[in-house]
Amino acid sequence: MFRTTADQERSGSYLGITPESLSRKLREFEAENLIKQSGRRNIKILDHDELSFQE
Repeated sequence: MFRTTADQERSGSYLGITPESLSRKLREFEAENLIKQSGRRNIKILDHDELSFQE
């Protein structure tokens, strides 16, 4: 598990996407059981191999 130090607005800006797009993608990854979010800034990677092949 890791904790992000930036909010979604700052993280999205760093990645070159909107905060809304980042939020949607994180929810998609969670629905696919690739990650588990705990709170707004804690993310646990559940399936690293599958996640690494996402486009």
